[in-house]
Amino acid sequence: MRGGWLFAHIALIFAGYAALFLSFGASLIYLLQERNLKSKRAAGFLARLPALETIDEISYRSLLLGFPFMTLA
Repeated sequence: MRGGWLFAHIALIFAGYAALFLSFGASLIYLLQERNLKSKRAAGFLARLPALETIDEISYRSLLLGFPFMTLA
């Protein structure tokens, strides 16, 4: 337990949760942007969000990192 395994375990779990939380946040932003585009109105903050394709790519890539980190941990 005093070796590097505990540090590696904690680092991998933290990285996995961070990536999955980023994916969750990107999914929420995707839903907000989609609703904004369907209603065809440009509100202050929502008008500055990136394109749906960009948000989807961020979410997908963070999922690709999150699950392997959690599996390795």
